[in-house]
Amino acid sequence: MKKMFMFSWQISAHIQVVNTIYKIPFLGKYIGLIFDRFLFIIYGIELESRAVQVDNLDIPHPGGVLLGGNSIVSKGPLAIMSGVKFVAKNPIDLENYLKKNKAVFQLGQRIFVGANSVIIGPIKICNDVTIG
Repeated sequence: MKKMFMFSWQISAHIQVVNTIYKIPFLGKYIGLIFDRFLFIIYGIELESRAVQVDNLDIPHPGGVLLGGNSIVSKGPLAIMSGVKFVAKNPIDLENYLKKNKAVFQLGQRIFVGANSVIIGPIKICNDVTIG
């Protein structure tokens, strides 16, 4: 249990640090992308930190998780198991959608996403949902 808590804390801290690094003029974006690559190499989680805005992210089994470069927003706890992928349908539609909305994936509170699930956005998911 202690190792799982430490891992969740490390992912949350990584996202906060990289979001701060992105604010550095000129090189911040590139340094942030390098930090995200390290996360992929170490834990097997592919994500773009500036696009993940989750208050309480828990990934107990990190292998093969893809949190796409699209925006993922959740104000409550979000638990993601191994092999979960968040993807968008079409880049052309995505650009038009992002002009009107803040995020491709708008998730409610207390969401659990089971192993090897694929969530295709844009989508809004309400509170207390189990996907799997």
